[in-house]
Amino acid sequence: GELVRFARSILSDGSVSTSAQHRSLLTGLLSRISVVAAFDLIGQLLQDESREDVIHILTLMPFNSDVWVAIRELGPDFEDQYWRLVKADWAKEKEDIEYAVRRLLGAGRSHAAFALARYHLKALDPHLIFRILERIPLSEEKDQFSNIDAHHTKEALSLLDRSKAFKNEEMVRLEFIYLGLFRHEPGGIPNIERQIEKSPAFFAEAISYLYKRDGDIAAAEGSTDTAKRAAENAYYLLKKLSVVPGHNENGDLSAERLLAWVDEVRRLCTEAGRIEGCDYQIGELLSRAPADDTGIWPCMPVRDVLDQVLTERMESGLTIGIYNSRGAHWRGEGGQQERALAEKYQAWARSQEYTHPRVAAALRKLADTYRRDADWQDDEAGIRKRLQY
Repeated sequence: GELVRFARSILSDGSVSTSAQHRSLLTGLLSRISVVAAFDLIGQLLQDESREDVIHILTLMPFNSDVWVAIRELGPDFEDQYWRLVKADWAKEKEDIEYAVRRLLGAGRSHAAFALARYHLKALDPHLIFRILERIPLSEEKDQFSNIDAHHTKEALSLLDRSKAFKNEEMVRLEFIYLGLFRHEPGGIPNIERQIEKSPAFFAEAISYLYKRDGDIAAAEGSTDTAKRAAENAYYLLKKLSVVPGHNENGDLSAERLLAWVDEVRRLCTEAGRIEGCDYQIGELLSRAPADDTGIWPCMPVRDVLDQVLTERMESGLTIGIYNSRGAHWRGEGGQQERALAEKYQAWARSQEYTHPRVAAALRKLADTYRRDADWQDDEAGIRKRLQY
């Protein structure tokens, strides 16, 4: 009748897939009629309109289970094409959300699946959320990976971790995939932290992803996108680690366990020809160690280990890690802040002079660096004062 003539007049003027105006007109029409009337219209259009246009019309219908049941009646070809093209904007019921998410995953649309699921994460089966996150990097949806919703992805990872439904190795794999999203945020990798402590080989593997073999000065050629992403994630991983390995069953840091961990990492990286990068990264990791109960930094287990294994490259990682940990900070006039830091590290060096001389020497060098910074800040303040700005 009249609806069929109206729809055909729109279709005769151009393809639905290429005309936003035509899609808008048809969307308005379909939203004002029942599902039964809509599919009666679809049946008549199928007689003389292109299959492509009819499928695009199906994607303009309300996104709900009544429509999905009716589409299923048209056969698997229509149903599959529908889920490849439909904009999955909203669903209310948990059963509808889970069904739509599974269909979108089956159509290779993991980004669309997560966009639908992200506001209902607590209501969904954790295994379904895991499947979505696992498949996103493999999706063929173009230009999507860099635009992932970091907030809801982090919420999803946290929910999966709390569910205790997955092995640590499975969660490590997911956290490694999404490391880049959290490079400027605290936390986000509790399973990786646990795996690093349990497995020195995991830390050594990250070193191998990030560094060329020692002495290899040739630029890497022919790196695949996968290899580049692995190197980027290894970098983010090493920068984000905040827990020093070597804790015992009571959660206390043990010098014996830490030393065994360091020795094994260094052995593996020596075999892989990457000991220089290894020592630097061990030093940077140990720069994040806590102070002991008396306020002296680093804590005793880390002091004990460093005094046994400290190399020039490890010392470089240690001091640069400490220096960079200061981050952005408010500045006063001149170098007073730097002098205070110099005094702090000098005091720690004096307290370890006889018990841990190699650690004390590294702390004295750091104090000297801050004194030079203080002198430079004084000079800058004097220049600004003379120039009156």
